[in-house]
Amino acid sequence: MSPKPKVFQYGKHFLEFFTIIFFCSVFSTSCKKSTVQNEQPATDTIGIPGGGAVPATPVDTVDYRLRSRGSVILQAGYIDQPYVLKLSNGSYICFYTKSPTNEGSSGETIGISLSNDKGRSWQESTDLEPATGNSAFYAIPFLNANGRIYVIYGYNIDNTNDGIRFDMVGKMCYRYSDDNGATWSNRFIIDMPVSAIDLVNQYHDHGAHQVFWTICKPILSSDGQVYFGFTRNGNYDTHEGAIVNSPNLNTETDNTKIIWNFYPKGNIGIRSPTMGNVQEEHNLVELSNGKFACIFRTQLGYPAITYSSDSCKTWSLPRPMTYENGDTIRNPRACPRVFKCSNGKYIFWFHNNSYVWGYRNPVWVSGGVEKDGEIAWSQPEVLLYDPTLLPSLLLSYPDLIEDNGGYFVTETQKKEARFHKVNPALFEMLWDQGTKSQLIESYLVADFKKATGPSVGTPIKVTSQSRWNGVSLNIRMTGFKANDTLAVSQSADGQSSVRIVAQNNGTVAINLYTNNKLILSYDCGSSRIHHDDQTDNVISFMLDNRSRVLSSMVNGVLYNGNNNTKQGWVRLPANFDFKPVSTFTIKSDAVKEARLFNSGMSTSEMLSEYRSFHLE
Repeated sequence: MSPKPKVFQYGKHFLEFFTIIFFCSVFSTSCKKSTVQNEQPATDTIGIPGGGAVPATPVDTVDYRLRSRGSVILQAGYIDQPYVLKLSNGSYICFYTKSPTNEGSSGETIGISLSNDKGRSWQESTDLEPATGNSAFYAIPFLNANGRIYVIYGYNIDNTNDGIRFDMVGKMCYRYSDDNGATWSNRFIIDMPVSAIDLVNQYHDHGAHQVFWTICKPILSSDGQVYFGFTRNGNYDTHEGAIVNSPNLNTETDNTKIIWNFYPKGNIGIRSPTMGNVQEEHNLVELSNGKFACIFRTQLGYPAITYSSDSCKTWSLPRPMTYENGDTIRNPRACPRVFKCSNGKYIFWFHNNSYVWGYRNPVWVSGGVEKDGEIAWSQPEVLLYDPTLLPSLLLSYPDLIEDNGGYFVTETQKKEARFHKVNPALFEMLWDQGTKSQLIESYLVADFKKATGPSVGTPIKVTSQSRWNGVSLNIRMTGFKANDTLAVSQSADGQSSVRIVAQNNGTVAINLYTNNKLILSYDCGSSRIHHDDQTDNVISFMLDNRSRVLSSMVNGVLYNGNNNTKQGWVRLPANFDFKPVSTFTIKSDAVKEARLFNSGMSTSEMLSEYRSFHLE
């Protein structure tokens, strides 16, 4: 990037320094270890930006959505899929795939760590398979009704190493423990039927070697059966999904009597003929009506979802996942985990962009509730973030558990796995989204109403010069014209300003200036803006200073970039300092109302504001 002054346009350069200043005008504001001691206890919670409708973390406290606040489960050359069980004695046991070097390298095996203090610290235990032996990979644990732990995983039983990924070839196996993981049974094989896709994998040996993996923690259905999904590999980057069912794994004490069924029957698995070759990482939830939903990733910029009404035997044609408002949920080729919580509601973990590889930071989540026999998905919120802006920083392969009314998530960036406690209010506001219609008074620092003044062009005094953890702006307007300047804010030192401007292409943009030089122009898209002279528009911008995420909302819909760009939000550099707003001025008669906040408000809060404006 040139050090010379440069004008950036979102959609072309937003990852290049999307903000050397976004609201400059607005504010200043390895390696095996036997025991890991953590900087922060698991009782720290992931905070919620903003205030008002949702309890908020005070602006002068630490943001526990910050990844480094989680407790370290393990650091290694490679660690993946840290999946946790809560045992009958109250302790936690975590299973993961690890290697002393890199993913897919020699020494890959299933590691185990234990926590006796609710995830505050973790102690590494004996590996499930010896690291000096054949590769063992991608474990999924299940605790049955008798207290027996089953760990299902892949095992390169022939020690084959002439394929592309020898850590994904072999047999589906399991071991079990009846003493909370102190000792383990012998290894047993779950015989997988040969599918058509197995015949075209890189081995070309009529299915003698099968290539597969799973990210789906087994679920217990309402009728007491166990299900989990897995992905078969054909010619490396050709995939389909399949389901394993056991009607008696939850209760059977003699493992030789366990029944294993594979669905769908026949030679073709779960896949869409229109979604390309990459269709992988299938995972399941059961709905209250007995349907199952299966979600998987593609490399087309979105996850896919399909439903089964006959206990996973057959599946509907997969379709792109959408929010309840109809917009497509966007995700790179990254793990799309879905969880069903004990209250019957759902959480979907994803990354809210449509790149292919990378771009897994921050983590976004959507809340799901059942409507009309399927799952309706809320607009998303940031769950976790790392200040690192490199696309190669990966936060993925999560698990979610509940304990004593609390929610806990795990994740890995492939070298380090962590455990985090979630503020339950974050999930609750996702599940309640769209039901609130109230103005958010917390952190309101300036309020303009055209009907009661001050007049257009008169600066509005901002009521707070401290405690800024970001900035949010809501504008209600009608009949704006291209090139209209709608609002302007100014920092106290006069060196920085921001202008909200109607553009020629029908969008509304934020133009950022330093010393009268344009630094950045970012617009919120035009597809949902009303361009007539009678219909109100409510345009919202939310900048969370902690996660460095700037997002926008148009008439109650969070901008996701549509087909114009890979994502509808951007991040500020971690070293960017905010300056409080000193004055805020409405410049156009088109603006009926404007509200300025000294906090980065949540999606749910801004939707509540919109509904309050819109329903007046």
